Amino acid sequence: LTTQEDRLILMPGSDLNAVENALKSCETLVLYKAGKNLPAIVSLLEKYDLASKAGVVFNSEMPDREEVFSSLHEALEGSRSYLACVIVYVGRKGWKTVD
Repeated sequence: LTTQEDRLILMPGSDLNAVENALKSCETLVLYKAGKNLPAIVSLLEKYDLASKAGVVFNSEMPDREEVFSSLHEALEGSRSYLACVIVYVGRKGWKTVD
């Protein structure tokens, strides 16, 4: 999920203001229990041109019901569980070199 000194934030997807602040503070953001707010999360990611850098997993702890989407727009189609995990690679940092 991260490389070198990248920052990873893991948080619920319920508070969109907190999600927006987190996008400005990390290289990788993981949102759990994001299904209820998924349409709003997708809109927020589109605002920052990050929708194509995100994926969604529904019901990850239920092997017989697990669904994985690399496209957020596909994930919005149909009825889905609130048990959604969104992973966003913000990736603003470059590799650091050792002197």
